[in-house]
Amino acid sequence: MDPKEPPNPSQVVYSRSGLVMVKNSILKADHFRSTSPTTGKNTLSFEGAPNFREAAEYPVYGVGQCTFSGIQAALRHILHTRNNNDSSPTRLVLAQVREEPVIYIAGCPFVLRESGYPFSNLLLKQINAERLERLETRLKNDVIAEAKAFQGNVLVHDEGEEGKLVPRWIHVDHESDNPDISIMTPREIIEHAITKIKAASSPSMLTVDYHRVPVAQSGLFPQAEIDALLRVVTSSFESSSSTASASTPTTPPMMPVFLFNSQTGLTRASMAMTVACQVYRHIAPHAGQSASDLMSSHKPLAVPAVIHSLARLVRHGRLARATVDHLLDICWASTQQDHNIRRVLALGVTKYSSLTDPKYLSSVSWYMALIALEEFLDRPSVEADFSLWLSKRPGVLGLVHQMERHPDRALVPHELALHDMHHSHLLSPARGVSPFSPASPFCSAPMRQAAESVITERNGTLLNFQAILKVDFMPSHHDATQLDPARHAGVDAAEAPNFRSLVEGDKPIYGVAQPTMSGIRSIVRHVSGGRPRHIVWVHLREEPLVFVGNTPYVVRNKAQPFKPWVGAHIDEGHLDELEVRLAADVKDELTKYDGAVLVHVERSGRVKPRWLTEDRPHPYDGANSTNVSSFMKRMQQREDASSTPADNNNNANPNDTNTDATDPFDFAVRTPGEVFAKVAAETGHTIQYVRVPVPYCGTAEVADFDTILRHTTDAPSDAVYVFSCQNGIGRTSMGMVIGCMITYMMAHRDKQEAIPARPPNDGLSVLSPKLGALQASPEQVRFLEGDYQVILNVVRVMERGVHARVWTDYFIDECSLLKNLRVAIFEYKRQYELAKPDDKIARKQAKASFVHYLERYFVLIVFQAYLMDTTDTTSTKTKKVTFAHWVEERPEIVQLLDYLHNNPKEDIVLTSGTPRLPALPSPSASTPAPPSLSLSADAVLVVDDAKVVASRWGMVLGKHSILKSDHFPGCHNKALTPHIEGAPNFRHVGNNPVYGVGQSTVPGIMGVLNQMGAAPLDTETQQNCLQRLVVWTNLREEPVLYVGGAPYVLRESRRPFKNLVITSIDTERLERVEARLKNDVLMELEQFGGRLLLHDETAAGLTPLWVEVKSPHDEDGMGVHTPREIYDILARKGYNVDYARVPITDEQAPEEKDFDTIVTRLRDHVVEGAEEPQYPLLIFNCQMGRGRTTTGMSIGYLACSLIPGLAESPTALLEDIATKAPSPPSQDPDEDLLHGDYQLILRLVQLLDGGAITKAVTDRAVDMCGNFQNLRTCILKAKQAAIPAPPPAPFALASSASSIPLPTTSTPAVALLTSKAHEVNEHLLHVAYDYLVRYFHLIAFCQYLLDECARLVAQDDDDDKASSSSPSPSEDHTFVQWMKSRSEIQTLLTNSRKNMQKALR
Repeated sequence: MDPKEPPNPSQVVYSRSGLVMVKNSILKADHFRSTSPTTGKNTLSFEGAPNFREAAEYPVYGVGQCTFSGIQAALRHILHTRNNNDSSPTRLVLAQVREEPVIYIAGCPFVLRESGYPFSNLLLKQINAERLERLETRLKNDVIAEAKAFQGNVLVHDEGEEGKLVPRWIHVDHESDNPDISIMTPREIIEHAITKIKAASSPSMLTVDYHRVPVAQSGLFPQAEIDALLRVVTSSFESSSSTASASTPTTPPMMPVFLFNSQTGLTRASMAMTVACQVYRHIAPHAGQSASDLMSSHKPLAVPAVIHSLARLVRHGRLARATVDHLLDICWASTQQDHNIRRVLALGVTKYSSLTDPKYLSSVSWYMALIALEEFLDRPSVEADFSLWLSKRPGVLGLVHQMERHPDRALVPHELALHDMHHSHLLSPARGVSPFSPASPFCSAPMRQAAESVITERNGTLLNFQAILKVDFMPSHHDATQLDPARHAGVDAAEAPNFRSLVEGDKPIYGVAQPTMSGIRSIVRHVSGGRPRHIVWVHLREEPLVFVGNTPYVVRNKAQPFKPWVGAHIDEGHLDELEVRLAADVKDELTKYDGAVLVHVERSGRVKPRWLTEDRPHPYDGANSTNVSSFMKRMQQREDASSTPADNNNNANPNDTNTDATDPFDFAVRTPGEVFAKVAAETGHTIQYVRVPVPYCGTAEVADFDTILRHTTDAPSDAVYVFSCQNGIGRTSMGMVIGCMITYMMAHRDKQEAIPARPPNDGLSVLSPKLGALQASPEQVRFLEGDYQVILNVVRVMERGVHARVWTDYFIDECSLLKNLRVAIFEYKRQYELAKPDDKIARKQAKASFVHYLERYFVLIVFQAYLMDTTDTTSTKTKKVTFAHWVEERPEIVQLLDYLHNNPKEDIVLTSGTPRLPALPSPSASTPAPPSLSLSADAVLVVDDAKVVASRWGMVLGKHSILKSDHFPGCHNKALTPHIEGAPNFRHVGNNPVYGVGQSTVPGIMGVLNQMGAAPLDTETQQNCLQRLVVWTNLREEPVLYVGGAPYVLRESRRPFKNLVITSIDTERLERVEARLKNDVLMELEQFGGRLLLHDETAAGLTPLWVEVKSPHDEDGMGVHTPREIYDILARKGYNVDYARVPITDEQAPEEKDFDTIVTRLRDHVVEGAEEPQYPLLIFNCQMGRGRTTTGMSIGYLACSLIPGLAESPTALLEDIATKAPSPPSQDPDEDLLHGDYQLILRLVQLLDGGAITKAVTDRAVDMCGNFQNLRTCILKAKQAAIPAPPPAPFALASSASSIPLPTTSTPAVALLTSKAHEVNEHLLHVAYDYLVRYFHLIAFCQYLLDECARLVAQDDDDDKASSSSPSPSEDHTFVQWMKSRSEIQTLLTNSRKNMQKALR
């Protein structure tokens, strides 16, 4: 470049190729016009130190990103202020709470940004401080390299007026140590500033600790960030205490002073300041205002409903909120108060167009986290960190998850919340009438006035502002049409609605809605049968209850009286604590109002206030039980007498359930646990009360199943089980099914009898009569029987899945007097189908209910399979494994459930066009019997193919399953050589020992092994031959079976060309699935006289084919065999092959553990020879030998090239790549994408130590293995197909150093993607993104190998010896652990899924 010509800024930005400052990266000035406050009362203003301020009551400061001179000014002010206030030395803790990389050029801060999104942070979420500072060091080196290239000049961009960026060149001396003219990282600039200040004052009076605490600008629930801040703050207090104890008596102790900085010094700095102030309050309790002062001066603002739920959930929630509000106000003082998250929450509806705005969600998350932190700090003995404490408080995290999944419900402002949608149909024609509005015909004016006054003045820990105490007992919900009162004489339906037993038999399983105390007594008498019994009562609700007299009550928000306020998987112990606190609140209100308490009853979809007193305790008396006028007069007399109400008992002991005889109202207020204890004492029975918090419209967690199992298995054999929820229908029916499963298992275990494979009536006795009433078509009958895709998939992958499902259906029907789970699933499915397309609310509600109930069905089947798998029915021994642990060991089950949530349309949309005939298999003692199909000598002509498919009965080859040929026309690319018959797409990677092939026939496998030199040795000449070891890795996840030497794959008849998705299944369980599939085929062969129905794929489509298998067990591989059996046969014949299965989902990236498995297989097969090691040959296969095979080949190529002891010369490879010049910029944007320069990849490269070198090494592997499929080409082609008109460059740099215009709202790229969203092919977009993720993982894996290479070389140097073999890595040095320790990489990938088009830009 000619030094006389000014460099073109656009060309410079586009050509950047550093480790961090990659293509299209800019260095944007951190200071801009809006950095300094435009409002507020800031009396301190230092040039270069924006928004500097002090928290009024604590030695805690905040500031924006400072210049070098600004840092000095801020530090001098703090030192001067502290020395004037106290003669003790100052211990300053300076923490930068930014996660984006910053560099100082000539004393001013600049931040790394993308040219297309210059006003958006890079958001390196969850990156740790060490790696962030290493990244800044690499950025510094990139800037120095640019300065060298341009005669000491560096291109930066300033933010001008009206949303413009102005390019500017800065001349620097990178060799100087003067910050005003050199290039430095933030740590280096701080160290220089401290050195200058100490030189100008007494060094002993100032101690400075610098910390980097990366805090993301936005994100949900910052528990990791709070942990990092707490470590900095608490360690500073510990260091100060240690210094004070070690000092002389005349030396005053040093208390820490904190200074936090972020970019503007507003949001993130204020959050960090608030955390420090919270710690100060608990460590130095005399600092700041007292609790009483905070409560009296607190002026709450409007917040979302989820905040009110949290404030009730935590202990002393009102005080915690008042404290947080006060600290936020003093930490935001003297700055732009509009950014105060309190105001952001209050203005959320009007300021943000959507409640899902990231800034709003981040503000809510921080506010929730700070409130929870108050309880965490208030505990006498705290856990190791905040995150660990939260893990033991699932209710708090449950609210966060509720906010993520249903922001439209959780984030509605509490004071403006609408009437609950589930009861909106019960309103009068005036749908918008509030239950508390003057239009309500239930409330007289004096009653409304008194009720409103009480509700507003409530200040308990749960029964507080805008909370009502609603009757939880609803006799009107009793379904008299379905229940026979004669079966349960003595149980009053008015006191125990929906009480019932099972459909048939006398099993001691019962269900009921929420009963009164009298109802509990009557149920206990009924189920005991007149003799002492052990009763296990399982209550499946998650909201706190309290009994006032005989009646149960719950707390609800006034504006949402029919919606549970917790809704977030709270744990049992915490729920018990909440109920004790609620009881204390009710007692306080009884005392405050002279023995009266305000409750609300439900009438016709509205709530009506009523006053309860000791003499009139029933809420459903005909008239109001207390004269309103006399009541208000009595209260006025109390006020005139200046009678002081009792203080709130916020410090109530949760374990103290003793009643006070002097309190006339205590006898009437009880928690559920106290009620059952009282009933047990009265009746003489043993009542084991178990609380299992299950949310409304949700299923039980796996841990909840363990809770029920633990309590039931510990009970006596003749125990009685009662399950209840609010209405006694959904959750109660589910609990009864669980109870049947457990008791039936226990009965057979105690008798040492095997559980039959099928129940007596196949589980359809109750459902069958209803099919006619439901008017179900033959196609719909399939779904009534539960044949949903996710159910069929989970049944296949579990060893006893078919039997577990049959038993689950049986128990569901036994407990179906009020709700049959399968029928409910179908009805919600039909509601979705019948709803009008434009009725989005109805479709959304139907789909949500469908998913909830289908999830229940799914989990119940899995639980039954667990019981059958973990119980040894031939003895009394049971494997000691919990259901939660059992599921955790089977990640494919979790993946299937996630797939249901993410793709519910797979099952909810009714698919037609494929003929099916539902068949009910005949019962058998061991395995399901085949359907009765007519056979003759020529069965091929008589048997209906469709009927065979529809009525298959195997454990894996079940209904609507087929075996499809793996080979199809066009699957072999004839351009690949050498051509081996039966081995499609066989190929070799140059001189590297890596091969690839498709799923081969048995002759094809032998041909491949012959080609690779692994054939059996000739007994006469084997002394002169070298037989190579072939490490064969099958990367297929779908079940495969060999029939007659050819491979066939299991498919669904309605989707024969789509693979079965069983993501995350491990090798052992997948091969067990294939073994069960083989058994199914052998039984079908026996049924059809040695013939088997297969399906072949031809040019005309799918063709049924009957084949005859004469010798299914032959030893030549021509019978019926699993893939492993085929390779075992070949090994016995002398082929030197080591076979393994590494299941990978088609069109997806391998999991991290799969990379480790492949590397371990390579390491384990290195043979030490006399002269040099003998390396194995690696071959990978999938179905076609294309996608997964190419990825496996790339992994093998990288491992063989970079691991010491496996690679011949990894250093030479790196040097060869490093010496090659980067590709010149292209005028065609697709050309750059063909090189892999996607936004997601460039962001990844910035995070890696190897940067562009790592990507270049990966590209070498992709190109070497890409003679059949080049991964980068696939990404580009899929993207071009998904987005027909590629967007232009989102940010065009000017060709001169003049102003560079930028849009004021959004970048052109964002606008284009929004406007053309309807044109995007979503399926192909996901395909392109999935290819990109595969590329992403390969680059990350390459960096891991480079790190391992450096570690192993250093290890050899330390041992002073060279190792000719490859040392095996420990568990701490696997790719899984490497990725786990780099959360920022995982977070980058997770966040990219939210905007795939941006990731593919």
